[in-house]
Amino acid sequence: KLEEKNNNKGNIKFIIAKAIKTLSANKIVINKEQWFQEAAKCENAECFETCREIIFQVMDYEDAENEEIEDVNERQTED
Repeated sequence: KLEEKNNNKGNIKFIIAKAIKTLSANKIVINKEQWFQEAAKCENAECFETCREIIFQVMDYEDAENEEIEDVNERQTED
């Protein structure tokens, strides 16, 4: 929210992507509901770019996780 309030909108995507990547690399579970609650707080604070980016980044992360699981399952059924 701070970046958006300071009109540094270009940093928003980078910061959120880095946060998700760091949490994931450290085996910390990305809880979609918690992130969406944060997105709602951003929306209430009229930080719409931050809200949107949180949602997009979390959904992209979830899609990648699901694809990884599907790939593992496919390899297991091939064996």
